Amino acid sequence: ATNHAQAILKCRDALSGTPPDRNKYMLVITDGVSTAGGSPTASPADSAIVAADLAKGDDINIIPVFIMTSELVGGLDFMSTISSDGKVFNVTDFESLETLEQELIEQVSCSADTPEPTTAPQVNPIPVAPTSVPSMMPSCVVGSDFDLCLALDMSGSVCSKNNPQMCSQCEPANQCRDTTVPFDTCCENFQDIKTFSTSVVNKLDEFPGLSKYSVV
Repeated sequence: ATNHAQAILKCRDALSGTPPDRNKYMLVITDGVSTAGGSPTASPADSAIVAADLAKGDDINIIPVFIMTSELVGGLDFMSTISSDGKVFNVTDFESLETLEQELIEQVSCSADTPEPTTAPQVNPIPVAPTSVPSMMPSCVVGSDFDLCLALDMSGSVCSKNNPQMCSQCEPANQCRDTTVPFDTCCENFQDIKTFSTSVVNKLDEFPGLSKYSVV
């Protein structure tokens, strides 16, 4: 079961100690809509939206990363509602997560402030030849201090590989378990989520500025 409301509230709590001069970001990486965390008066999806609104009220920028492995009715619309700016980073399979890295890194690490122009602009800038290997560093000039919480989805659908029976605690093993990854990772799909998250954090950590990370 996918409980976005709980994950968002845990990240909100993790970011509650962020100094006021830092930006706050929440990266929600998931492959489905909310199926748990509701109440007698609210559906799981409505509870997630309420939790997201609370986080946004704390000036937390929520960035959804949606792995849309099947035609999930209302999936993108739901993620857009969760998002702080309506934007959703989406791919169609777990292996393609790495294609989102550059844009995500720039969104988190680059300041929204525009640098003040110099008093004497250079009229004839010296041309710079492009590098043979593209840089993964952000293209912005001004960096920002930030705290980032990553909410990683390990619900049953992540490892079930579109089988009707959802996985629970990596069971049934013959359906869910991939022996190519550690048991606590369970399957290659979740390994792709972990690899992507680690890579994003490592690249962000190379950028100037103060930063702190948490994972739920």
